[in-house]
Amino acid sequence: MQRARAVIAAAKAEPKKYKKFVEEMDRTGRVNGVYKKLVRARQAEKIAKAPLPRAKGQAVSTKRGDLEGRRETSRRQPGSRKPSRRVQAAGRAEVGGNFS
Repeated sequence: MQRARAVIAAAKAEPKKYKKFVEEMDRTGRVNGVYKKLVRARQAEKIAKAPLPRAKGQAVSTKRGDLEGRRETSRRQPGSRKPSRRVQAAGRAEVGGNFS
């Protein structure tokens, strides 16, 4: 009963948005699924209103082309690591080359 009351209260508060939930509840006779849809709709509204997260000290730009054309900078393949200095030194001593 609490869930049905919550759906009805939401429809009374904002009929344009939530009237369809009461109509679906009346049509199907089920409350739980309609209540879950109401909760998801409210969460979606909350997320849409929230500002975008940004890195500390960076300005947020909403221009369309800002991210287009950028490539990731020198990402290594998973599992491939740069050899440690000790391994590099050992390689130079063995082969006589510079592996920097």
